[in-house]
Amino acid sequence: MAIARVSVLEFDSPEALQHAQESHKLMRAQVFPHLQMCLCLRTGPSSFIDISVYPNEQAAEANIEDRQKFHEEVFGSALKDEFYYQGDIDYFFQAPTFSKLGLKE
Repeated sequence: MAIARVSVLEFDSPEALQHAQESHKLMRAQVFPHLQMCLCLRTGPSSFIDISVYPNEQAAEANIEDRQKFHEEVFGSALKDEFYYQGDIDYFFQAPTFSKLGLKE
């Protein structure tokens, strides 16, 4: 069953948040090799929520150690607070017109 991890991250500045998102884009395939989908929602000038989808629990758990190491090495003390929830995806909807939103990686 597909698993979603919803992470909440807060940084000490908008610049640190920008650096974090750019680093994630550059290292995503290496740190999160089983990631099937990721959606980042900016919730403030220095915070965002990340929704990540994995094919199953084993794939989701496989990157926890690398995820923590990535956060420590790349974000360092600029990451003020973080936590996540994880669980089975019970419901999913995507409109046929979703691709028309023009979202970019």
